Amino acid sequence: MSVYLNRVIGTNHSHFLILRREFIAAEQQLLKINQEYKNKIENRRLSILASEFLGEIYTETGQFERANNLLEFALEKVNQELPDSDVYTEVTRRLADLCRKNGELMRSKNIGLKSVKTSKKIGDKYEQGAALRILAETFAALGQKSKAISCFESSVRVLKQINECYELMRSCTSYGSYLINENLLDAESYLIEARRLANRLELDYYVAKISTEQARLEMRKQNFVEARAMLTRADAIGKSLQISDKKQLESLWDEVDKKLENEIFKASISGAKRLKAICRVYEEARFPMEELKADLAYQVAQSLGAESLFVIGRRGKGYKVPLAYNIAIDEAKETVRRLDRSSKKPILGITKDPKVYHTHTDHSLVCVRTESYDGYALCTRIKAECRFEPRQFEYLLASAEAIFKIALGNEEKSLEVGSEFLPEDRKEMDTHPGGSFKSILTVTPDMIRLARLAERASVSNETIMLEG
Repeated sequence: MSVYLNRVIGTNHSHFLILRREFIAAEQQLLKINQEYKNKIENRRLSILASEFLGEIYTETGQFERANNLLEFALEKVNQELPDSDVYTEVTRRLADLCRKNGELMRSKNIGLKSVKTSKKIGDKYEQGAALRILAETFAALGQKSKAISCFESSVRVLKQINECYELMRSCTSYGSYLINENLLDAESYLIEARRLANRLELDYYVAKISTEQARLEMRKQNFVEARAMLTRADAIGKSLQISDKKQLESLWDEVDKKLENEIFKASISGAKRLKAICRVYEEARFPMEELKADLAYQVAQSLGAESLFVIGRRGKGYKVPLAYNIAIDEAKETVRRLDRSSKKPILGITKDPKVYHTHTDHSLVCVRTESYDGYALCTRIKAECRFEPRQFEYLLASAEAIFKIALGNEEKSLEVGSEFLPEDRKEMDTHPGGSFKSILTVTPDMIRLARLAERASVSNETIMLEG
């Protein structure tokens, strides 16, 4: 067997070692090959590949200056001798990844686009999928959400077409991690697929990394026990890793662990507040007074992070609202009317499971029903950019029965908050104020009106005289 063929086999074996993250052994082989072929005009491809793979090793281990020198050398040579080749796409992809990790985002984007374009031109789907992942990560770092999602999805789609495992695992990991703050269900799906592939390839570093990302996912879902279990699992796997990999993951574990402790603390405080509000609702439902305590509806809405809350049901071909808090009754009816016209599932036709409706405004509507009060729905309005967590759904369901009992048990008393007390020309003042005045809790009509007047006056520069 010729010396050159031995070196080709050695280069391929080195790349295999890199995939296994056995960097020390791979580096030794590649340094030898690079030294032997660096200044030879013939078989320059071996030298370019050796420089490229060494650059990848140094990028992964955080030695960015050494990585840059080698990848720039490889790019110069490949431009001269192997343009429009698979080697060109590999070199540009790895250089784009280095630039991203080094904070040179615009350069990373430009080089990544070249890599994608060339890989499409020569029909190399493996390199196309891998380059799309790097480009997606760059767009994500630049805050260009739609482009990042488009590139991630294209990467996964292309790599699935060729039944590729390693790069598909990395794309699913990156996309799943990115989606943790965007779409929890899709994030979970991609991370499960990534973990399956990492286990299949027996790549412990990636299994531990994906477990850490799954811990972040469970933390966002407020499944703290599962999040802690995922971190413990990742730590156990990490004990068998090389020192460089272990250090990388330990910094990630520390970050997630601190955030987890903070989230548990915050959840315990907010959970206690919500539980207190719900207990007050049930107490009021058990011992109804002559007038509805509107501040209970307010406290439930506040504990859920909602701006307003209302109960709605059918009245002939229209709607009736026996309870509305912090939203005008006509506005509540019109919101439901518009949603029922545009949605396949009308609000009063949903099951007892909560459903989120997007209103095509800056708000979303979260609605629930109960079996005991069929024909009515409890709706809370939240800002569109806010996310309703699973725990918030639980609290909404827990409080729905009692709120229905309060609102509908005294329906004959016309419990549309405030409107039964005020004359027609003062209906605008009938709901409780928002902004900094929403913490004023009262059911007295005169106090509601006073709070509304104060809210309106607070935005003007007029002089105000208080008497009494």
